[in-house]
Parts: sequence; C-alpha cells; structure tokens
Amino acid sequence: MVGFPSIDIVIPVHDRRELTRSCLLALRLQTLPPSRVVVVDDGSTDGTREMLAAEFPEVVVVRGSGDLWWTGATNAGCAWVLARRTDDRGAVVTLNDDTTPPPDWLANLASAAAERPGALVGSLVVDATTGRAVRAGHYVDWWTARYSAPLHGLSVAEVRARAGAFLTTDFLSGTGTWIPLRALRALGPFDPALPQYGADYEYSRRAARAGWELAVSTAAELPLHPSSTGQHADRSRDLASLAHSFWTRRSSTAAPYRLRLALRVCPRAALPSYLVCDAARVTGGALREFLAAHA
Repeated sequence: MVGFPSIDIVIPVHDRRELTRSCLLALRLQTLPPSRVVVVDDGSTDGTREMLAAEFPEVVVVRGSGDLWWTGATNAGCAWVLARRTDDRGAVVTLNDDTTPPPDWLANLASAAAERPGALVGSLVVDATTGRAVRAGHYVDWWTARYSAPLHGLSVAEVRARAGAFLTTDFLSGTGTWIPLRALRALGPFDPALPQYGADYEYSRRAARAGWELAVSTAAELPLHPSSTGQHADRSRDLASLAHSFWTRRSSTAAPYRLRLALRVCPRAALPSYLVCDAARVTGGALREFLAAHA
C-alpha cells in the first residue's frame, strides 16, 4: 500500500498451539499480505515451537524462556522489527493469537491508517461466536474510575451506524492495533512493569499525551475467541485464591499493577479519587463473584 512500505505483525504466544496455528493460517489468506509476521514464542512446551518450524517457515520466530509475558514478548517482537527497519514509513501491528483475522482485515486496517496518519488505529474486535462488539471504544471517568464501553454487545452493523468509519477512544487494546514506526520509535517500549495487563492501555495513553490520535476503525473487523483470552487467576475457589488474585500478574485486578497503571495514566488532580473508587469497585466486584460462587 502506498505510504506504508512495510507492515510487520507481532504476535506473542505461549502454549496455545492450535490457536496460534489458526491465527497464522488466517494471516496467510490476507488480501494485503503483511511484510512479515513475527511470532514471539515465550517458552512454549506444547509443541508450538515444532509446529512453527514445520508449518510456517515464512514466520520469523523470536524465542523467550517463559518469563516475558505479554508485555515482554510484544516488546521483544517490536525490538526485532525496529532493528531491521531503516525508515519510519511502515507500521507494526500488535496482534494476539486468539483472533482469526478475516481476509480483508489487514487491508481495511491499513486503509484506515492511511486516512489517519497521525493516529494509532485499533480494530473493531468482535466475539468470534456471536459477531458482537467486545472492543469498540473504551472510555473512563477519571474522577470515579468508571470505565465504559457503550458500543459493547452491539452488532457490527449497529456499531457502524452509530460511529461511522471511525470512533475515538480513551484507550486502545493490544489486539489488532496499528502503530506507525515513527510512533513506536518515539514512544519507546510497552511498560515492563505492567507485564500482562494494562500495558496496552498505558501505551495508548502515552501516545495520546504525545499528540497521537487514538481511533478504532469500524471497517477492520477482527474476531476474537474471548474464552481463550488472557491468563486468568481463579479467585472463586477459596479465600486464599481470592487474596492471591489481588497480587498475581495473572489477574487483571492485581493491586500492584492497577496502582502502577493509575499512576501512569490518571491526571494528577483526579488521582486520589480514582484510586479510592477503583479499589472499592475492584474489591467489591471480586467479593460479589466469590460469594456468588459459594452461595
């Protein structure tokens, strides 16, 4: 595509061989093929390494020892690309292997990015089973720490009818997000202190503060398998597991990482209110989930 001589896709993977295979097969069918697909295999032990070598020789594989998690693996893939691209006219697209991109996904995303050269552009992520939006704009009230996604659950047609070709957003996820190389070089890596959850949100807020627009292309539809997303802590089994969920990096409710994210993204004037409201909401939600499981 004119204006984007290189499009490199970076995919972190760990022990999800069949999902990884399905995602890579879908990328082979793109009407606009990526320049390269860089898979960061973070110490998989389920045969992913052998599958990549045997079935996808065209894919670049960067290896980790199992301690990279999402952020470290994504950073490793992006660093591999940056070390080999001599100009800033291309882009990196971060992608997770629990997606199955339709053939026109990358072409639509690239076309949208060409219309928004000063933007990081996200995909319209939909549930692969229902076809309804799961990531179509994410917004926050800093004073109450209330996150909202008003288009969540709508059909693609309804999202497009309400938003048009683009919708602005306060955050972008790391699933199907177009990052121009010049932004990637200027902003630096994803925050390694947010190893599994929140690094994509922090990065997009950092980009917004640096003057980059955050947009979601409603044409770049990207099916996701929600039941396979993330590495989740079981907090409903007993009190110990509930307590553990507030500290482990496997949990999106882990206090150290939520605090780190708040300190990085929240406006200083709203920070005290944000921290109190966020802690109350997260703790209350976890307790309700635990009590419901043991009722």
